Amino acid sequence: MELTWDRCRLGMHRATADGITVAQVAQVIGPGGTDCGWMVWLHGRPDAFPDRYPTMEDAMRVVEANILDPLGGPDDVTPEP
Repeated sequence: MELTWDRCRLGMHRATADGITVAQVAQVIGPGGTDCGWMVWLHGRPDAFPDRYPTMEDAMRVVEANILDPLGGPDDVTPEP
C-alpha cells in the first residue's frame, strides 16, 4: 500500500491510500499561538495518538509506521522459513 500526503490547509495534512483517507496529522497550537508539535489521528481507531511530535515529518513517519506495518517492523521484510 502506498500513502499519498495532501495538505488540507495550513497545519493539517491528510494521508490517503487508494483514494481513502486513512490518517490526519494536525499541528497543535498552544496558548498565545505557540507551536506544541503535531498530533496524529489514524482513521478507524478510537483515539488519536496521545503523543506530540516536534515536526510534521516525525508525525508522518509515525502514521506510515503504524499503517504500513502495524507490528512496527520494516514492511519490506519477508519472514524466513
